[in-house]
Amino acid sequence: MGVRRRAERMKIPQDEYDIESFCQTLIDRSPDKTFEGYHYNHVKVYFYLTEEDWLTNFQENYQIEQLGEIYKITGEYVSRGGETERPVYYAHYYDDSLLMLFTATTEEAKENTVDLTIRRSSTIGEMPIVPQDFQKMHHMVLDQHPDIRITSFKSRRIPDLAEADIRPDYDREIIYNGDDGRQTLQEFREYYGVVPIRVEYRGEEIEFKINKNGKFTLKRTNAENFTLLFDLIREIQDHVLDIQEVSQRIKFRTERRGSGNLELELADVTAGQIDFHKSFNLLMAEEFVESAGEKNYRQFTFTDVSKEAGSLDFSATVTDEIREATFNISATEDSMKIVPKHDCEFPTIVQFYHLITETVDERATIDIFDSESAYAETTA
Repeated sequence: MGVRRRAERMKIPQDEYDIESFCQTLIDRSPDKTFEGYHYNHVKVYFYLTEEDWLTNFQENYQIEQLGEIYKITGEYVSRGGETERPVYYAHYYDDSLLMLFTATTEEAKENTVDLTIRRSSTIGEMPIVPQDFQKMHHMVLDQHPDIRITSFKSRRIPDLAEADIRPDYDREIIYNGDDGRQTLQEFREYYGVVPIRVEYRGEEIEFKINKNGKFTLKRTNAENFTLLFDLIREIQDHVLDIQEVSQRIKFRTERRGSGNLELELADVTAGQIDFHKSFNLLMAEEFVESAGEKNYRQFTFTDVSKEAGSLDFSATVTDEIREATFNISATEDSMKIVPKHDCEFPTIVQFYHLITETVDERATIDIFDSESAYAETTA
């Protein structure tokens, strides 16, 4: 008996699309046709930081079909049940800056296709939403839709963004489901100092979910949900692209030059710097290293850790276990220097900065430190 193949989970007619006509087709088309044979009529939209040559990441293991400014990208993998799945993604390079992937596929399918591709790439990475940007989006939804309900949320203790009346020194994470989620979220913020990192909104026309990893779920393909999606992206786009631009400049490069019997190797390092909004101390440094071993943050490991109290002196070698990249960090009470080493590209830097904003300082900023040059001579 051969391996069974599953049908596509999302279909749109063959045509030439720009982003407006593509979204309008999803709005106008019956969900029964777009999501034929699928029990969820949800469009999930993922955003990624990338460069103009983003399509090269998908040329080896995917079937690619150009539909104007939209690309239909079809992957393939064998599911746990032994069926050959063909998840479909519709991709668009939005505003010449962000990659958008539209899909209705499952998390399992995405983990076995797109997620694997992105982890192997040095030119594309998830668009993480730092805590302050997430709060901006959340408040925009509430301001634009005063009567909207919150039916579920996940929230986390973030001291810089919310004070707590009850046991303020405790870390906490709360998941809540209920039609009174909007009121409950406000109460939890006041009492426990938690702010949302995933929210599901529901109104007369709005059914929409956002989370901090750049995933947006439209539970109805109507004009109101698409308008909200692009309003939210425009709200944070400039800040997100600023983070990418700085991260792309943090690099380690080498250049070999020959002169007679000598071969010179020129190393050019552009270091980065994370500036803290609050003072970074020894306890925070220890908790930061410890947090890397927790479930949500296993991407980074720390070796050669050195830390001294007093006038804080903290340093370590950091490895991105997903992309096999390494870089050095050294921190004082005011800032942390990032010195790239092996295969350290911008997706690694972006994810590390996101880790800092989630575990150390929600208001931390990233910029270029300076450019350092070193020379090494070897005999040819």
